[in-house]
Amino acid sequence: MDEIQDIEGLTRRALQAISRIDTLRDLTKLKNDNLGSTSWLAKYSASIKILSQEKKPIIGKAVSEARRKILEACQDRDLALRLNAQNEQFTRETLDITALPTRIFPGARHPIHVLQDKILDFFLMRGWSVVEGPELESEWLNFDALNIGPFHPAREESDTIFAEPRSASMLLRTHTSPVQLRALVSNPLPLYCVSSGKVFRSDPLDATHTPVFHQLEGLVCDRNITLGHLKGTVEDLAGYLFGAEVNLRMRCNYFPFTEPSAEFDISRDGIDWTEWGGCGLVNSKVLSMAGIDTVHYTGFAFGFGLERTLQFIHSLSDMRDIVEGDIRFSQQFGLK
Repeated sequence: MDEIQDIEGLTRRALQAISRIDTLRDLTKLKNDNLGSTSWLAKYSASIKILSQEKKPIIGKAVSEARRKILEACQDRDLALRLNAQNEQFTRETLDITALPTRIFPGARHPIHVLQDKILDFFLMRGWSVVEGPELESEWLNFDALNIGPFHPAREESDTIFAEPRSASMLLRTHTSPVQLRALVSNPLPLYCVSSGKVFRSDPLDATHTPVFHQLEGLVCDRNITLGHLKGTVEDLAGYLFGAEVNLRMRCNYFPFTEPSAEFDISRDGIDWTEWGGCGLVNSKVLSMAGIDTVHYTGFAFGFGLERTLQFIHSLSDMRDIVEGDIRFSQQFGLK
């Protein structure tokens, strides 16, 4: 039959063309020309339905056989072209086993975060919970709810970074104390919790100040809480961080959110003292703001800066070393 001869001839030409293809793009085009919806095979397939009953199976078998041969040839050629491309790439990118290996310099966690986790672990092991609060805080929680009056100097724009628009009364928190209110409102009593995070001040960066630093604050609210519980907690933490030989003293001070209030200092020799943080019994006005029964419940709070704590532990004289990323400083804490 003429149709059979035509199909066989077109198949041979297609197979010869496939064997000479050098690129995958050309192979794809040739495959579409022979197997696509507008190819010669597609036309023969469409014509089968108008053939006589005797020719239909013969032509149908020839078309199917031609399609199988061309498809297998395309698949084989595709694999060969891909292997050739891979071998050429391997040849171009020959591995030089005599070359010295590239040294990988491992990083290290920042010492502030290491210290933060160490202190949090101290309290977690004693059954305290860790609580968190947002860095963008409401003016009410940052000041009013903590008994800080409307004319307190800390509320001036020279000390506090307010968010725009000013009418929204939102600011970058100046201390972690707003977490006290959030914890008291959202947790059942008794409450033993600790929080830590970034705080923000309008301070210049110098040897003893930085505009962004880390605070850690502890809060207890329970029945019959006294200054003795507060002093014992701070002393235990100081011994854990600085060693049993460290000296701790408390000095009377004033904070709006605690009454009575004190600052606590640390010293290694009992002569030169370093201010570490502030503390006191939680002011009854603050407890009332959180809806706490001040007749039956009292509490204490304390807080300190992690940067200053790190300075004392490692005898660092300049706080700028902690925040500026100097490699000579970082290498002392595991950075290669």
